[in-house]
Amino acid sequence: MTYPSWAAGVNLPDFLYSDMTRQVKDPEVLQARQIEALHPLGIRRVRLFTFHRDVDPAESVRRTALALDLLYEFGCDAILTLSDGRDEVFQPGATAASAVLDYFTARRYREHLLPAAEMIVSALREHPALLAWEMGNRLSLRPPITPDDSRAFMTFVSEIGGTILNIDPNALVGMGIASCAEVTPEEDRELFARRLYTLGCVTLISVAGGTALERAKAYLDYNLARELSLPFYAFDVAMEQAAGALKEEVEVWRESDAFGIFVAPDAAAVGEGITFPWTVEYDPSLTVQANALAAAFKPAQTRTFVIMNGPLGVRTNPRISARRLYTLQPGAYIEVDVQSRTEADKFVWWRHRDGWSAEKTLDERSIYMRDRATLIPPPPSGSNGSGEPVFTVTPIRIDQTDLPYDVNTLPLRDLMFQLLPVESSQIEWVQYYGNTHFAYRHGKAWNYDGYSQGLHGGFDFGVSPGTRVPVRAGVHGTVLRPGLKFSPRRVDIRVGDYLIIFGHLHAETPRVPPGMDVNPDTVIGTIASSVAFSPHVHIEIRYPYPSFHTIINPLLFMPDVLRSRLLAFPTDFYAHALNWTRWGTPFDQPVISLGGRVIGPRARF
Repeated sequence: MTYPSWAAGVNLPDFLYSDMTRQVKDPEVLQARQIEALHPLGIRRVRLFTFHRDVDPAESVRRTALALDLLYEFGCDAILTLSDGRDEVFQPGATAASAVLDYFTARRYREHLLPAAEMIVSALREHPALLAWEMGNRLSLRPPITPDDSRAFMTFVSEIGGTILNIDPNALVGMGIASCAEVTPEEDRELFARRLYTLGCVTLISVAGGTALERAKAYLDYNLARELSLPFYAFDVAMEQAAGALKEEVEVWRESDAFGIFVAPDAAAVGEGITFPWTVEYDPSLTVQANALAAAFKPAQTRTFVIMNGPLGVRTNPRISARRLYTLQPGAYIEVDVQSRTEADKFVWWRHRDGWSAEKTLDERSIYMRDRATLIPPPPSGSNGSGEPVFTVTPIRIDQTDLPYDVNTLPLRDLMFQLLPVESSQIEWVQYYGNTHFAYRHGKAWNYDGYSQGLHGGFDFGVSPGTRVPVRAGVHGTVLRPGLKFSPRRVDIRVGDYLIIFGHLHAETPRVPPGMDVNPDTVIGTIASSVAFSPHVHIEIRYPYPSFHTIINPLLFMPDVLRSRLLAFPTDFYAHALNWTRWGTPFDQPVISLGGRVIGPRARF
């Protein structure tokens, strides 16, 4: 189980079923408008209700999957609540008190909720936008609560939670209760609450924010979450308070080790600010105080840092003793609040979306991350006596699978780029080699499974559409007869036992003939503007001559000065399957065997 990173979130009870609950004509259009409105405020988490009593479970799965796809595209995640948000325990024709008790004591949840939960968890357990499951929404027992009532509720938790964990063993699973005070007898509350949270099928706790009364009820939940080291979040954080008060409350929960808070924008009172789409569609008189949200969740100014020395910890507070949530690997980007700089424990700390990380030691003997704006250095200078520039190359340990030889013994310096194939000023974006976002999401459609073991087999330099950007060899080598892949045209250059492929070049550019010797400045073509997605040149390095059956990370053949330049460009490298911990940076990627078995996170699917 991984402790989630900090994020602010919203409850959107009608997100999946606004066509049924609010008579919205096109709910998917409304969903996109809602997430677009939330994104500028820094809100990256949504709590959704997955089922509706009048909708077939298979249709609920379809709607939920589409919503998760949308959230993933916007960099958000979701807590999926196995409820329609409307007291599903109440059945037509029954009194409220008897219905609640009968739902648990007579195991009526086995009729509909249990099979529906099995279906949706099985279908969506691997979705990258899924953060956690909850068994219901505000489940409770009517007072006076007896020990037998509470034991019946525990059986419900064991069966539903156990079912989820049997299908998704690494899942975060919460109960979806307001507080343990709602499901335990008053006279033995702490005893029953401790039993409830140690059943083994509750791995997430929700703690009530909101009013002082709700906080008092939730005090036991909060203490047990801390004592048992279970992740917890705060819900019902008051939206109607002023911006300063809301920001202060957000900080209180953040400092308490909560992994996030949830507000309920549909319940907000009239106030100044932007009217969000979910309120416009339902009632024009309701508005959300967007100014308060923005002040609480999003810093006014940010700086972008690149992790240079890792793994670097992300902590709940700017202290070495604070809880470490996870680690950042070299090459990762983070945006920090420019006003958050803090000196503590002999380090300089900055706060970012997920927590606090150290930039450097106060004496600057150790530097862990640098401002991205400073990472484009001047051209290398100096000479080795022959007129060639002097480069430093930091060794990188190479991971390998299914190879009969040790890749780490290869003569990497036999092939060393002295120039980037594309001028830095003309690069718009890059896609790294290996376990990339694109390979995970789209690789199957592009036959990465049959070609490069499900991973991206090269390094892409992206440029602006409509331009004719020249591509340089970047190395000393000899042109070979090109292969057929990577249309419209490609150029193959041999350097010792290595082959460099330059793919997706323009078909009408002057051809470099086989046998021609090239140097780093030789222009070998221009980038085609007709390439699918965006125009780019694909650089692929293969080994050994003459079979060239192994593909190797091009970053291994670049000196530090060129690697640093590439870190300054936008990329979506860090977006992979949940619970995947290998090959998480541009530098630690494996070698690829042409046509070998699929490896990486998608190999499990």
